Amino acid sequence: MQVLIEDTNLLTWQFHDADIYAVNMSWNEDGEVSPHIFCEINPEENRDMLISMGITNSRVGIVFKDSYKIMVNIIGTCSGLEEIITWKVETYGLSSSKTETTESSLLMRNIIACSCGSTYDIVCRAMYIEDDN
Repeated sequence: MQVLIEDTNLLTWQFHDADIYAVNMSWNEDGEVSPHIFCEINPEENRDMLISMGITNSRVGIVFKDSYKIMVNIIGTCSGLEEIITWKVETYGLSSSKTETTESSLLMRNIIACSCGSTYDIVCRAMYIEDDN
């Protein structure tokens, strides 16, 4: 079951030092691309917030929906699984002089840096988390 991530602060502290073990891109019939990043959360992290959301496994998937930009730079050789070093989320709105910025027009830019040098820059409207069993 996918759970909407409403508090992006969860990503910046809960996923620090998480191991990335898979990355997947999927396309739906409308041509929308949804990146998925699968991680194992560091066992030293307090997972109470995730458990309260119904996420009980330490292996989880993050799904980015309504993506506008996806830039991935993956280093091909690493000494082991890459760890997330930083995950910064910037929120901004799409607006023009004729429209107001509303919650539905907000975008989140996810800038993820990893231990071996890989980087992810994903702009989307929504992010979901799910157990990866």
